[in-house]
Amino acid sequence: MKRYKLIAMTAVMAVIAQFLPVKAFAFSAEGYEWEIISDHEVRCDGFVWGKSQAIARIPATVKNYKGTEYTCTYIYNLNYDDVIEEIYVPSTVKELQDGVFAYNHNLREIHFPNDIQLERLPLEMFVNCTSLKELTFPNIVDPYVAVPTVTIPQAICQNCQSLEKIIIPYTQVSKIQDYAFGKCSNLKDLYIYSVIPPEISEYAFDELTYYGAPAKIAKEKQAVTLHVPAESLDAYKASAWSEYFTEIVVAPENPEEAAIEEITVDNNGLNRVKYYTVDGHIVDSPVNGHIYIKTDGCNTTKILYTDGN
Repeated sequence: MKRYKLIAMTAVMAVIAQFLPVKAFAFSAEGYEWEIISDHEVRCDGFVWGKSQAIARIPATVKNYKGTEYTCTYIYNLNYDDVIEEIYVPSTVKELQDGVFAYNHNLREIHFPNDIQLERLPLEMFVNCTSLKELTFPNIVDPYVAVPTVTIPQAICQNCQSLEKIIIPYTQVSKIQDYAFGKCSNLKDLYIYSVIPPEISEYAFDELTYYGAPAKIAKEKQAVTLHVPAESLDAYKASAWSEYFTEIVVAPENPEEAAIEEITVDNNGLNRVKYYTVDGHIVDSPVNGHIYIKTDGCNTTKILYTDGN
């Protein structure tokens, strides 16, 4: 009798389970660990244990062992990994966990697509990424307003000692939080496109003592060039920003132009045509419809690539 009751209960539970919402379920695919967070979405939890790669190309979609396809909308962690040198984030991602790329000491490059639509910037996103050289902050959207107001969060680039260029493309930035750019000792250029100068927290460019009181440093002007919108130049010079930066200049109108690195031409190959991404990386196989920097002899132009042109 007990056996029949058990079978009946099991059958009832199976029927009920069909109508319950999808619960978290983990699986591995394409070299990464995944967590199902809805019927059609997954969270990336990093590389499969012990199988890190130098170049992390996180897939936009992935299939589980049943062949069900999910879209990656959330990256939980890809951090504390000295193997990683380069990360490509898919445009499908909407959320990044706090500290998502932190302590990747050999990370040199991070790539966010132009059409990514993140909900916010996470805290400590790149803290202690000591090899990262350049950073353009990703696109942020707010479904309730056309132009979102963005806060640069605490310690987002803390101790990025190799970082030379930072581009903050948002036209409305409310505040630079404590330690956001603390100990970025090699920073040369900071581009900020906020029309109104953001508030600067007292420790925004200072060091951080993790297990105790903040280590306040005397306010010293940064040996960094601050690039701002043309219409806001006087406002920045008259604001608290002038207490941190001696050189405040007009930024290029488009943040993408600010990301273009100086490109050198190989004099031994002047007749060769070469293509570069807008941030200065050579492209072996250009793709139609993409914007590139084209070098042809001594001529350098920005083009929309179409069938070899």
